[in-house]
Amino acid sequence: IFIRHWKKPSLISDERSFNYCDLYSHALAICEWLNLKGCQAGDTVAIKLPNGWPFAISYLACIIGGVRFVPVNLELSEQDQRYIIERVNAKFVIDNAADLLSLQSIQEV
Repeated sequence: IFIRHWKKPSLISDERSFNYCDLYSHALAICEWLNLKGCQAGDTVAIKLPNGWPFAISYLACIIGGVRFVPVNLELSEQDQRYIIERVNAKFVIDNAADLLSLQSIQEV
């Protein structure tokens, strides 16, 4: 689907829109960033972000990288959020969208 629709819109949010190429490139950058943080296929990553494109692309990055992901509801108490993260034994927590914004997308065809 990605290659067939490479230049077509794939994700549209209030702040930004992505075609399939952009979406995949950003997801690859997050995969690489997670690898640099010590995450490998099979590890668990908690995604603690509000709904939006950073959350969606992080989700896709985990799928591409073979990383299990657990979304953490931000409306839960901090105590409940910590419990979930500890219970799933998350190797890493994605909780700062600014970290994702600073990544350079990776162009790979």
